[in-house]
Amino acid sequence: MGGIYLTGEGAPEDVATAVRWHYQPVAVEPGAEPAAAFAGRDGASRVFAAVALADKLDTLAGYFGLGESPTGSRDPFGLRRAGQGAVRAVLDFWRPAAGEKAPDLDALLRAAVDGYGELKQPKAKTVAAAAAFLADRLEYVLAARGVLSDEVDAVVAAPFAGEPARGRAAGAHGSDRRPAPGRGASRRAPQRGGGLRGSRRGVQARQEHPRAAGARGGRRRRPLRGAGRGALHDAVRGLGAAAGSYEERLRGLASLRAPVARFFDDVLVMAEDPRVRGNRLALLNQALSLFHRIADISKLGGNS
Repeated sequence: MGGIYLTGEGAPEDVATAVRWHYQPVAVEPGAEPAAAFAGRDGASRVFAAVALADKLDTLAGYFGLGESPTGSRDPFGLRRAGQGAVRAVLDFWRPAAGEKAPDLDALLRAAVDGYGELKQPKAKTVAAAAAFLADRLEYVLAARGVLSDEVDAVVAAPFAGEPARGRAAGAHGSDRRPAPGRGASRRAPQRGGGLRGSRRGVQARQEHPRAAGARGGRRRRPLRGAGRGALHDAVRGLGAAAGSYEERLRGLASLRAPVARFFDDVLVMAEDPRVRGNRLALLNQALSLFHRIADISKLGGNS
């Protein structure tokens, strides 16, 4: 009815449509309402997502501030539905324009809690509890869409773009950076791609005995500063300075497979010279940090 009244009063169509649908989304499927209403209308979709987020985050902030949270099958205030709706608003309806930042659910949640003034629970406790709840709802939505459980764990656990202070719920804005199935990514792509496998190999090699990290099949690798180290260094430096969408960054990470393999073929990581060894371990850490911005690869199952 609010949408009808606004249309009659001559309000912008995007505003009227957002008000009409602002209690949505409810269902977790990417094609469920109101997907059809905003198909091909990115501007209107962002207005709707902003209104829906404001409503749902306000609900969560208020109830968690009173110490109310769902337990077992008990959820009299529909907080699970509100949390899932907030997650889906970001996943499916906030499609950032070029250069536009996607919403950070943790930051928005803090703003919602601050808007209440005095609460029964301390604000820090309220934010922490509600943020953990949102992260759980994000995991639920992704799992309901068929994303494998270890991939959900890996992606939700990782901060994006080197922002470790942000909580797990902030990862929900993977709408444009870490797309879930139904928005252009399949369950087999690209989290289990060649780049992540090559990086897993690096993680595992570092966990082996120091001498095992410098030899394969009885052949001792060269402890010299060879082309293998230079190739990985150049690749890591280039990707570290690169910007772009999630898909572009993931394709760049996949390109590390060959430099990583060459590095472990040609370079003795655990060199006897402490300074040389430290430099090589630091290079590996830089390479791994690029992957950890997208996924905590230690949580991915399967063979490397």
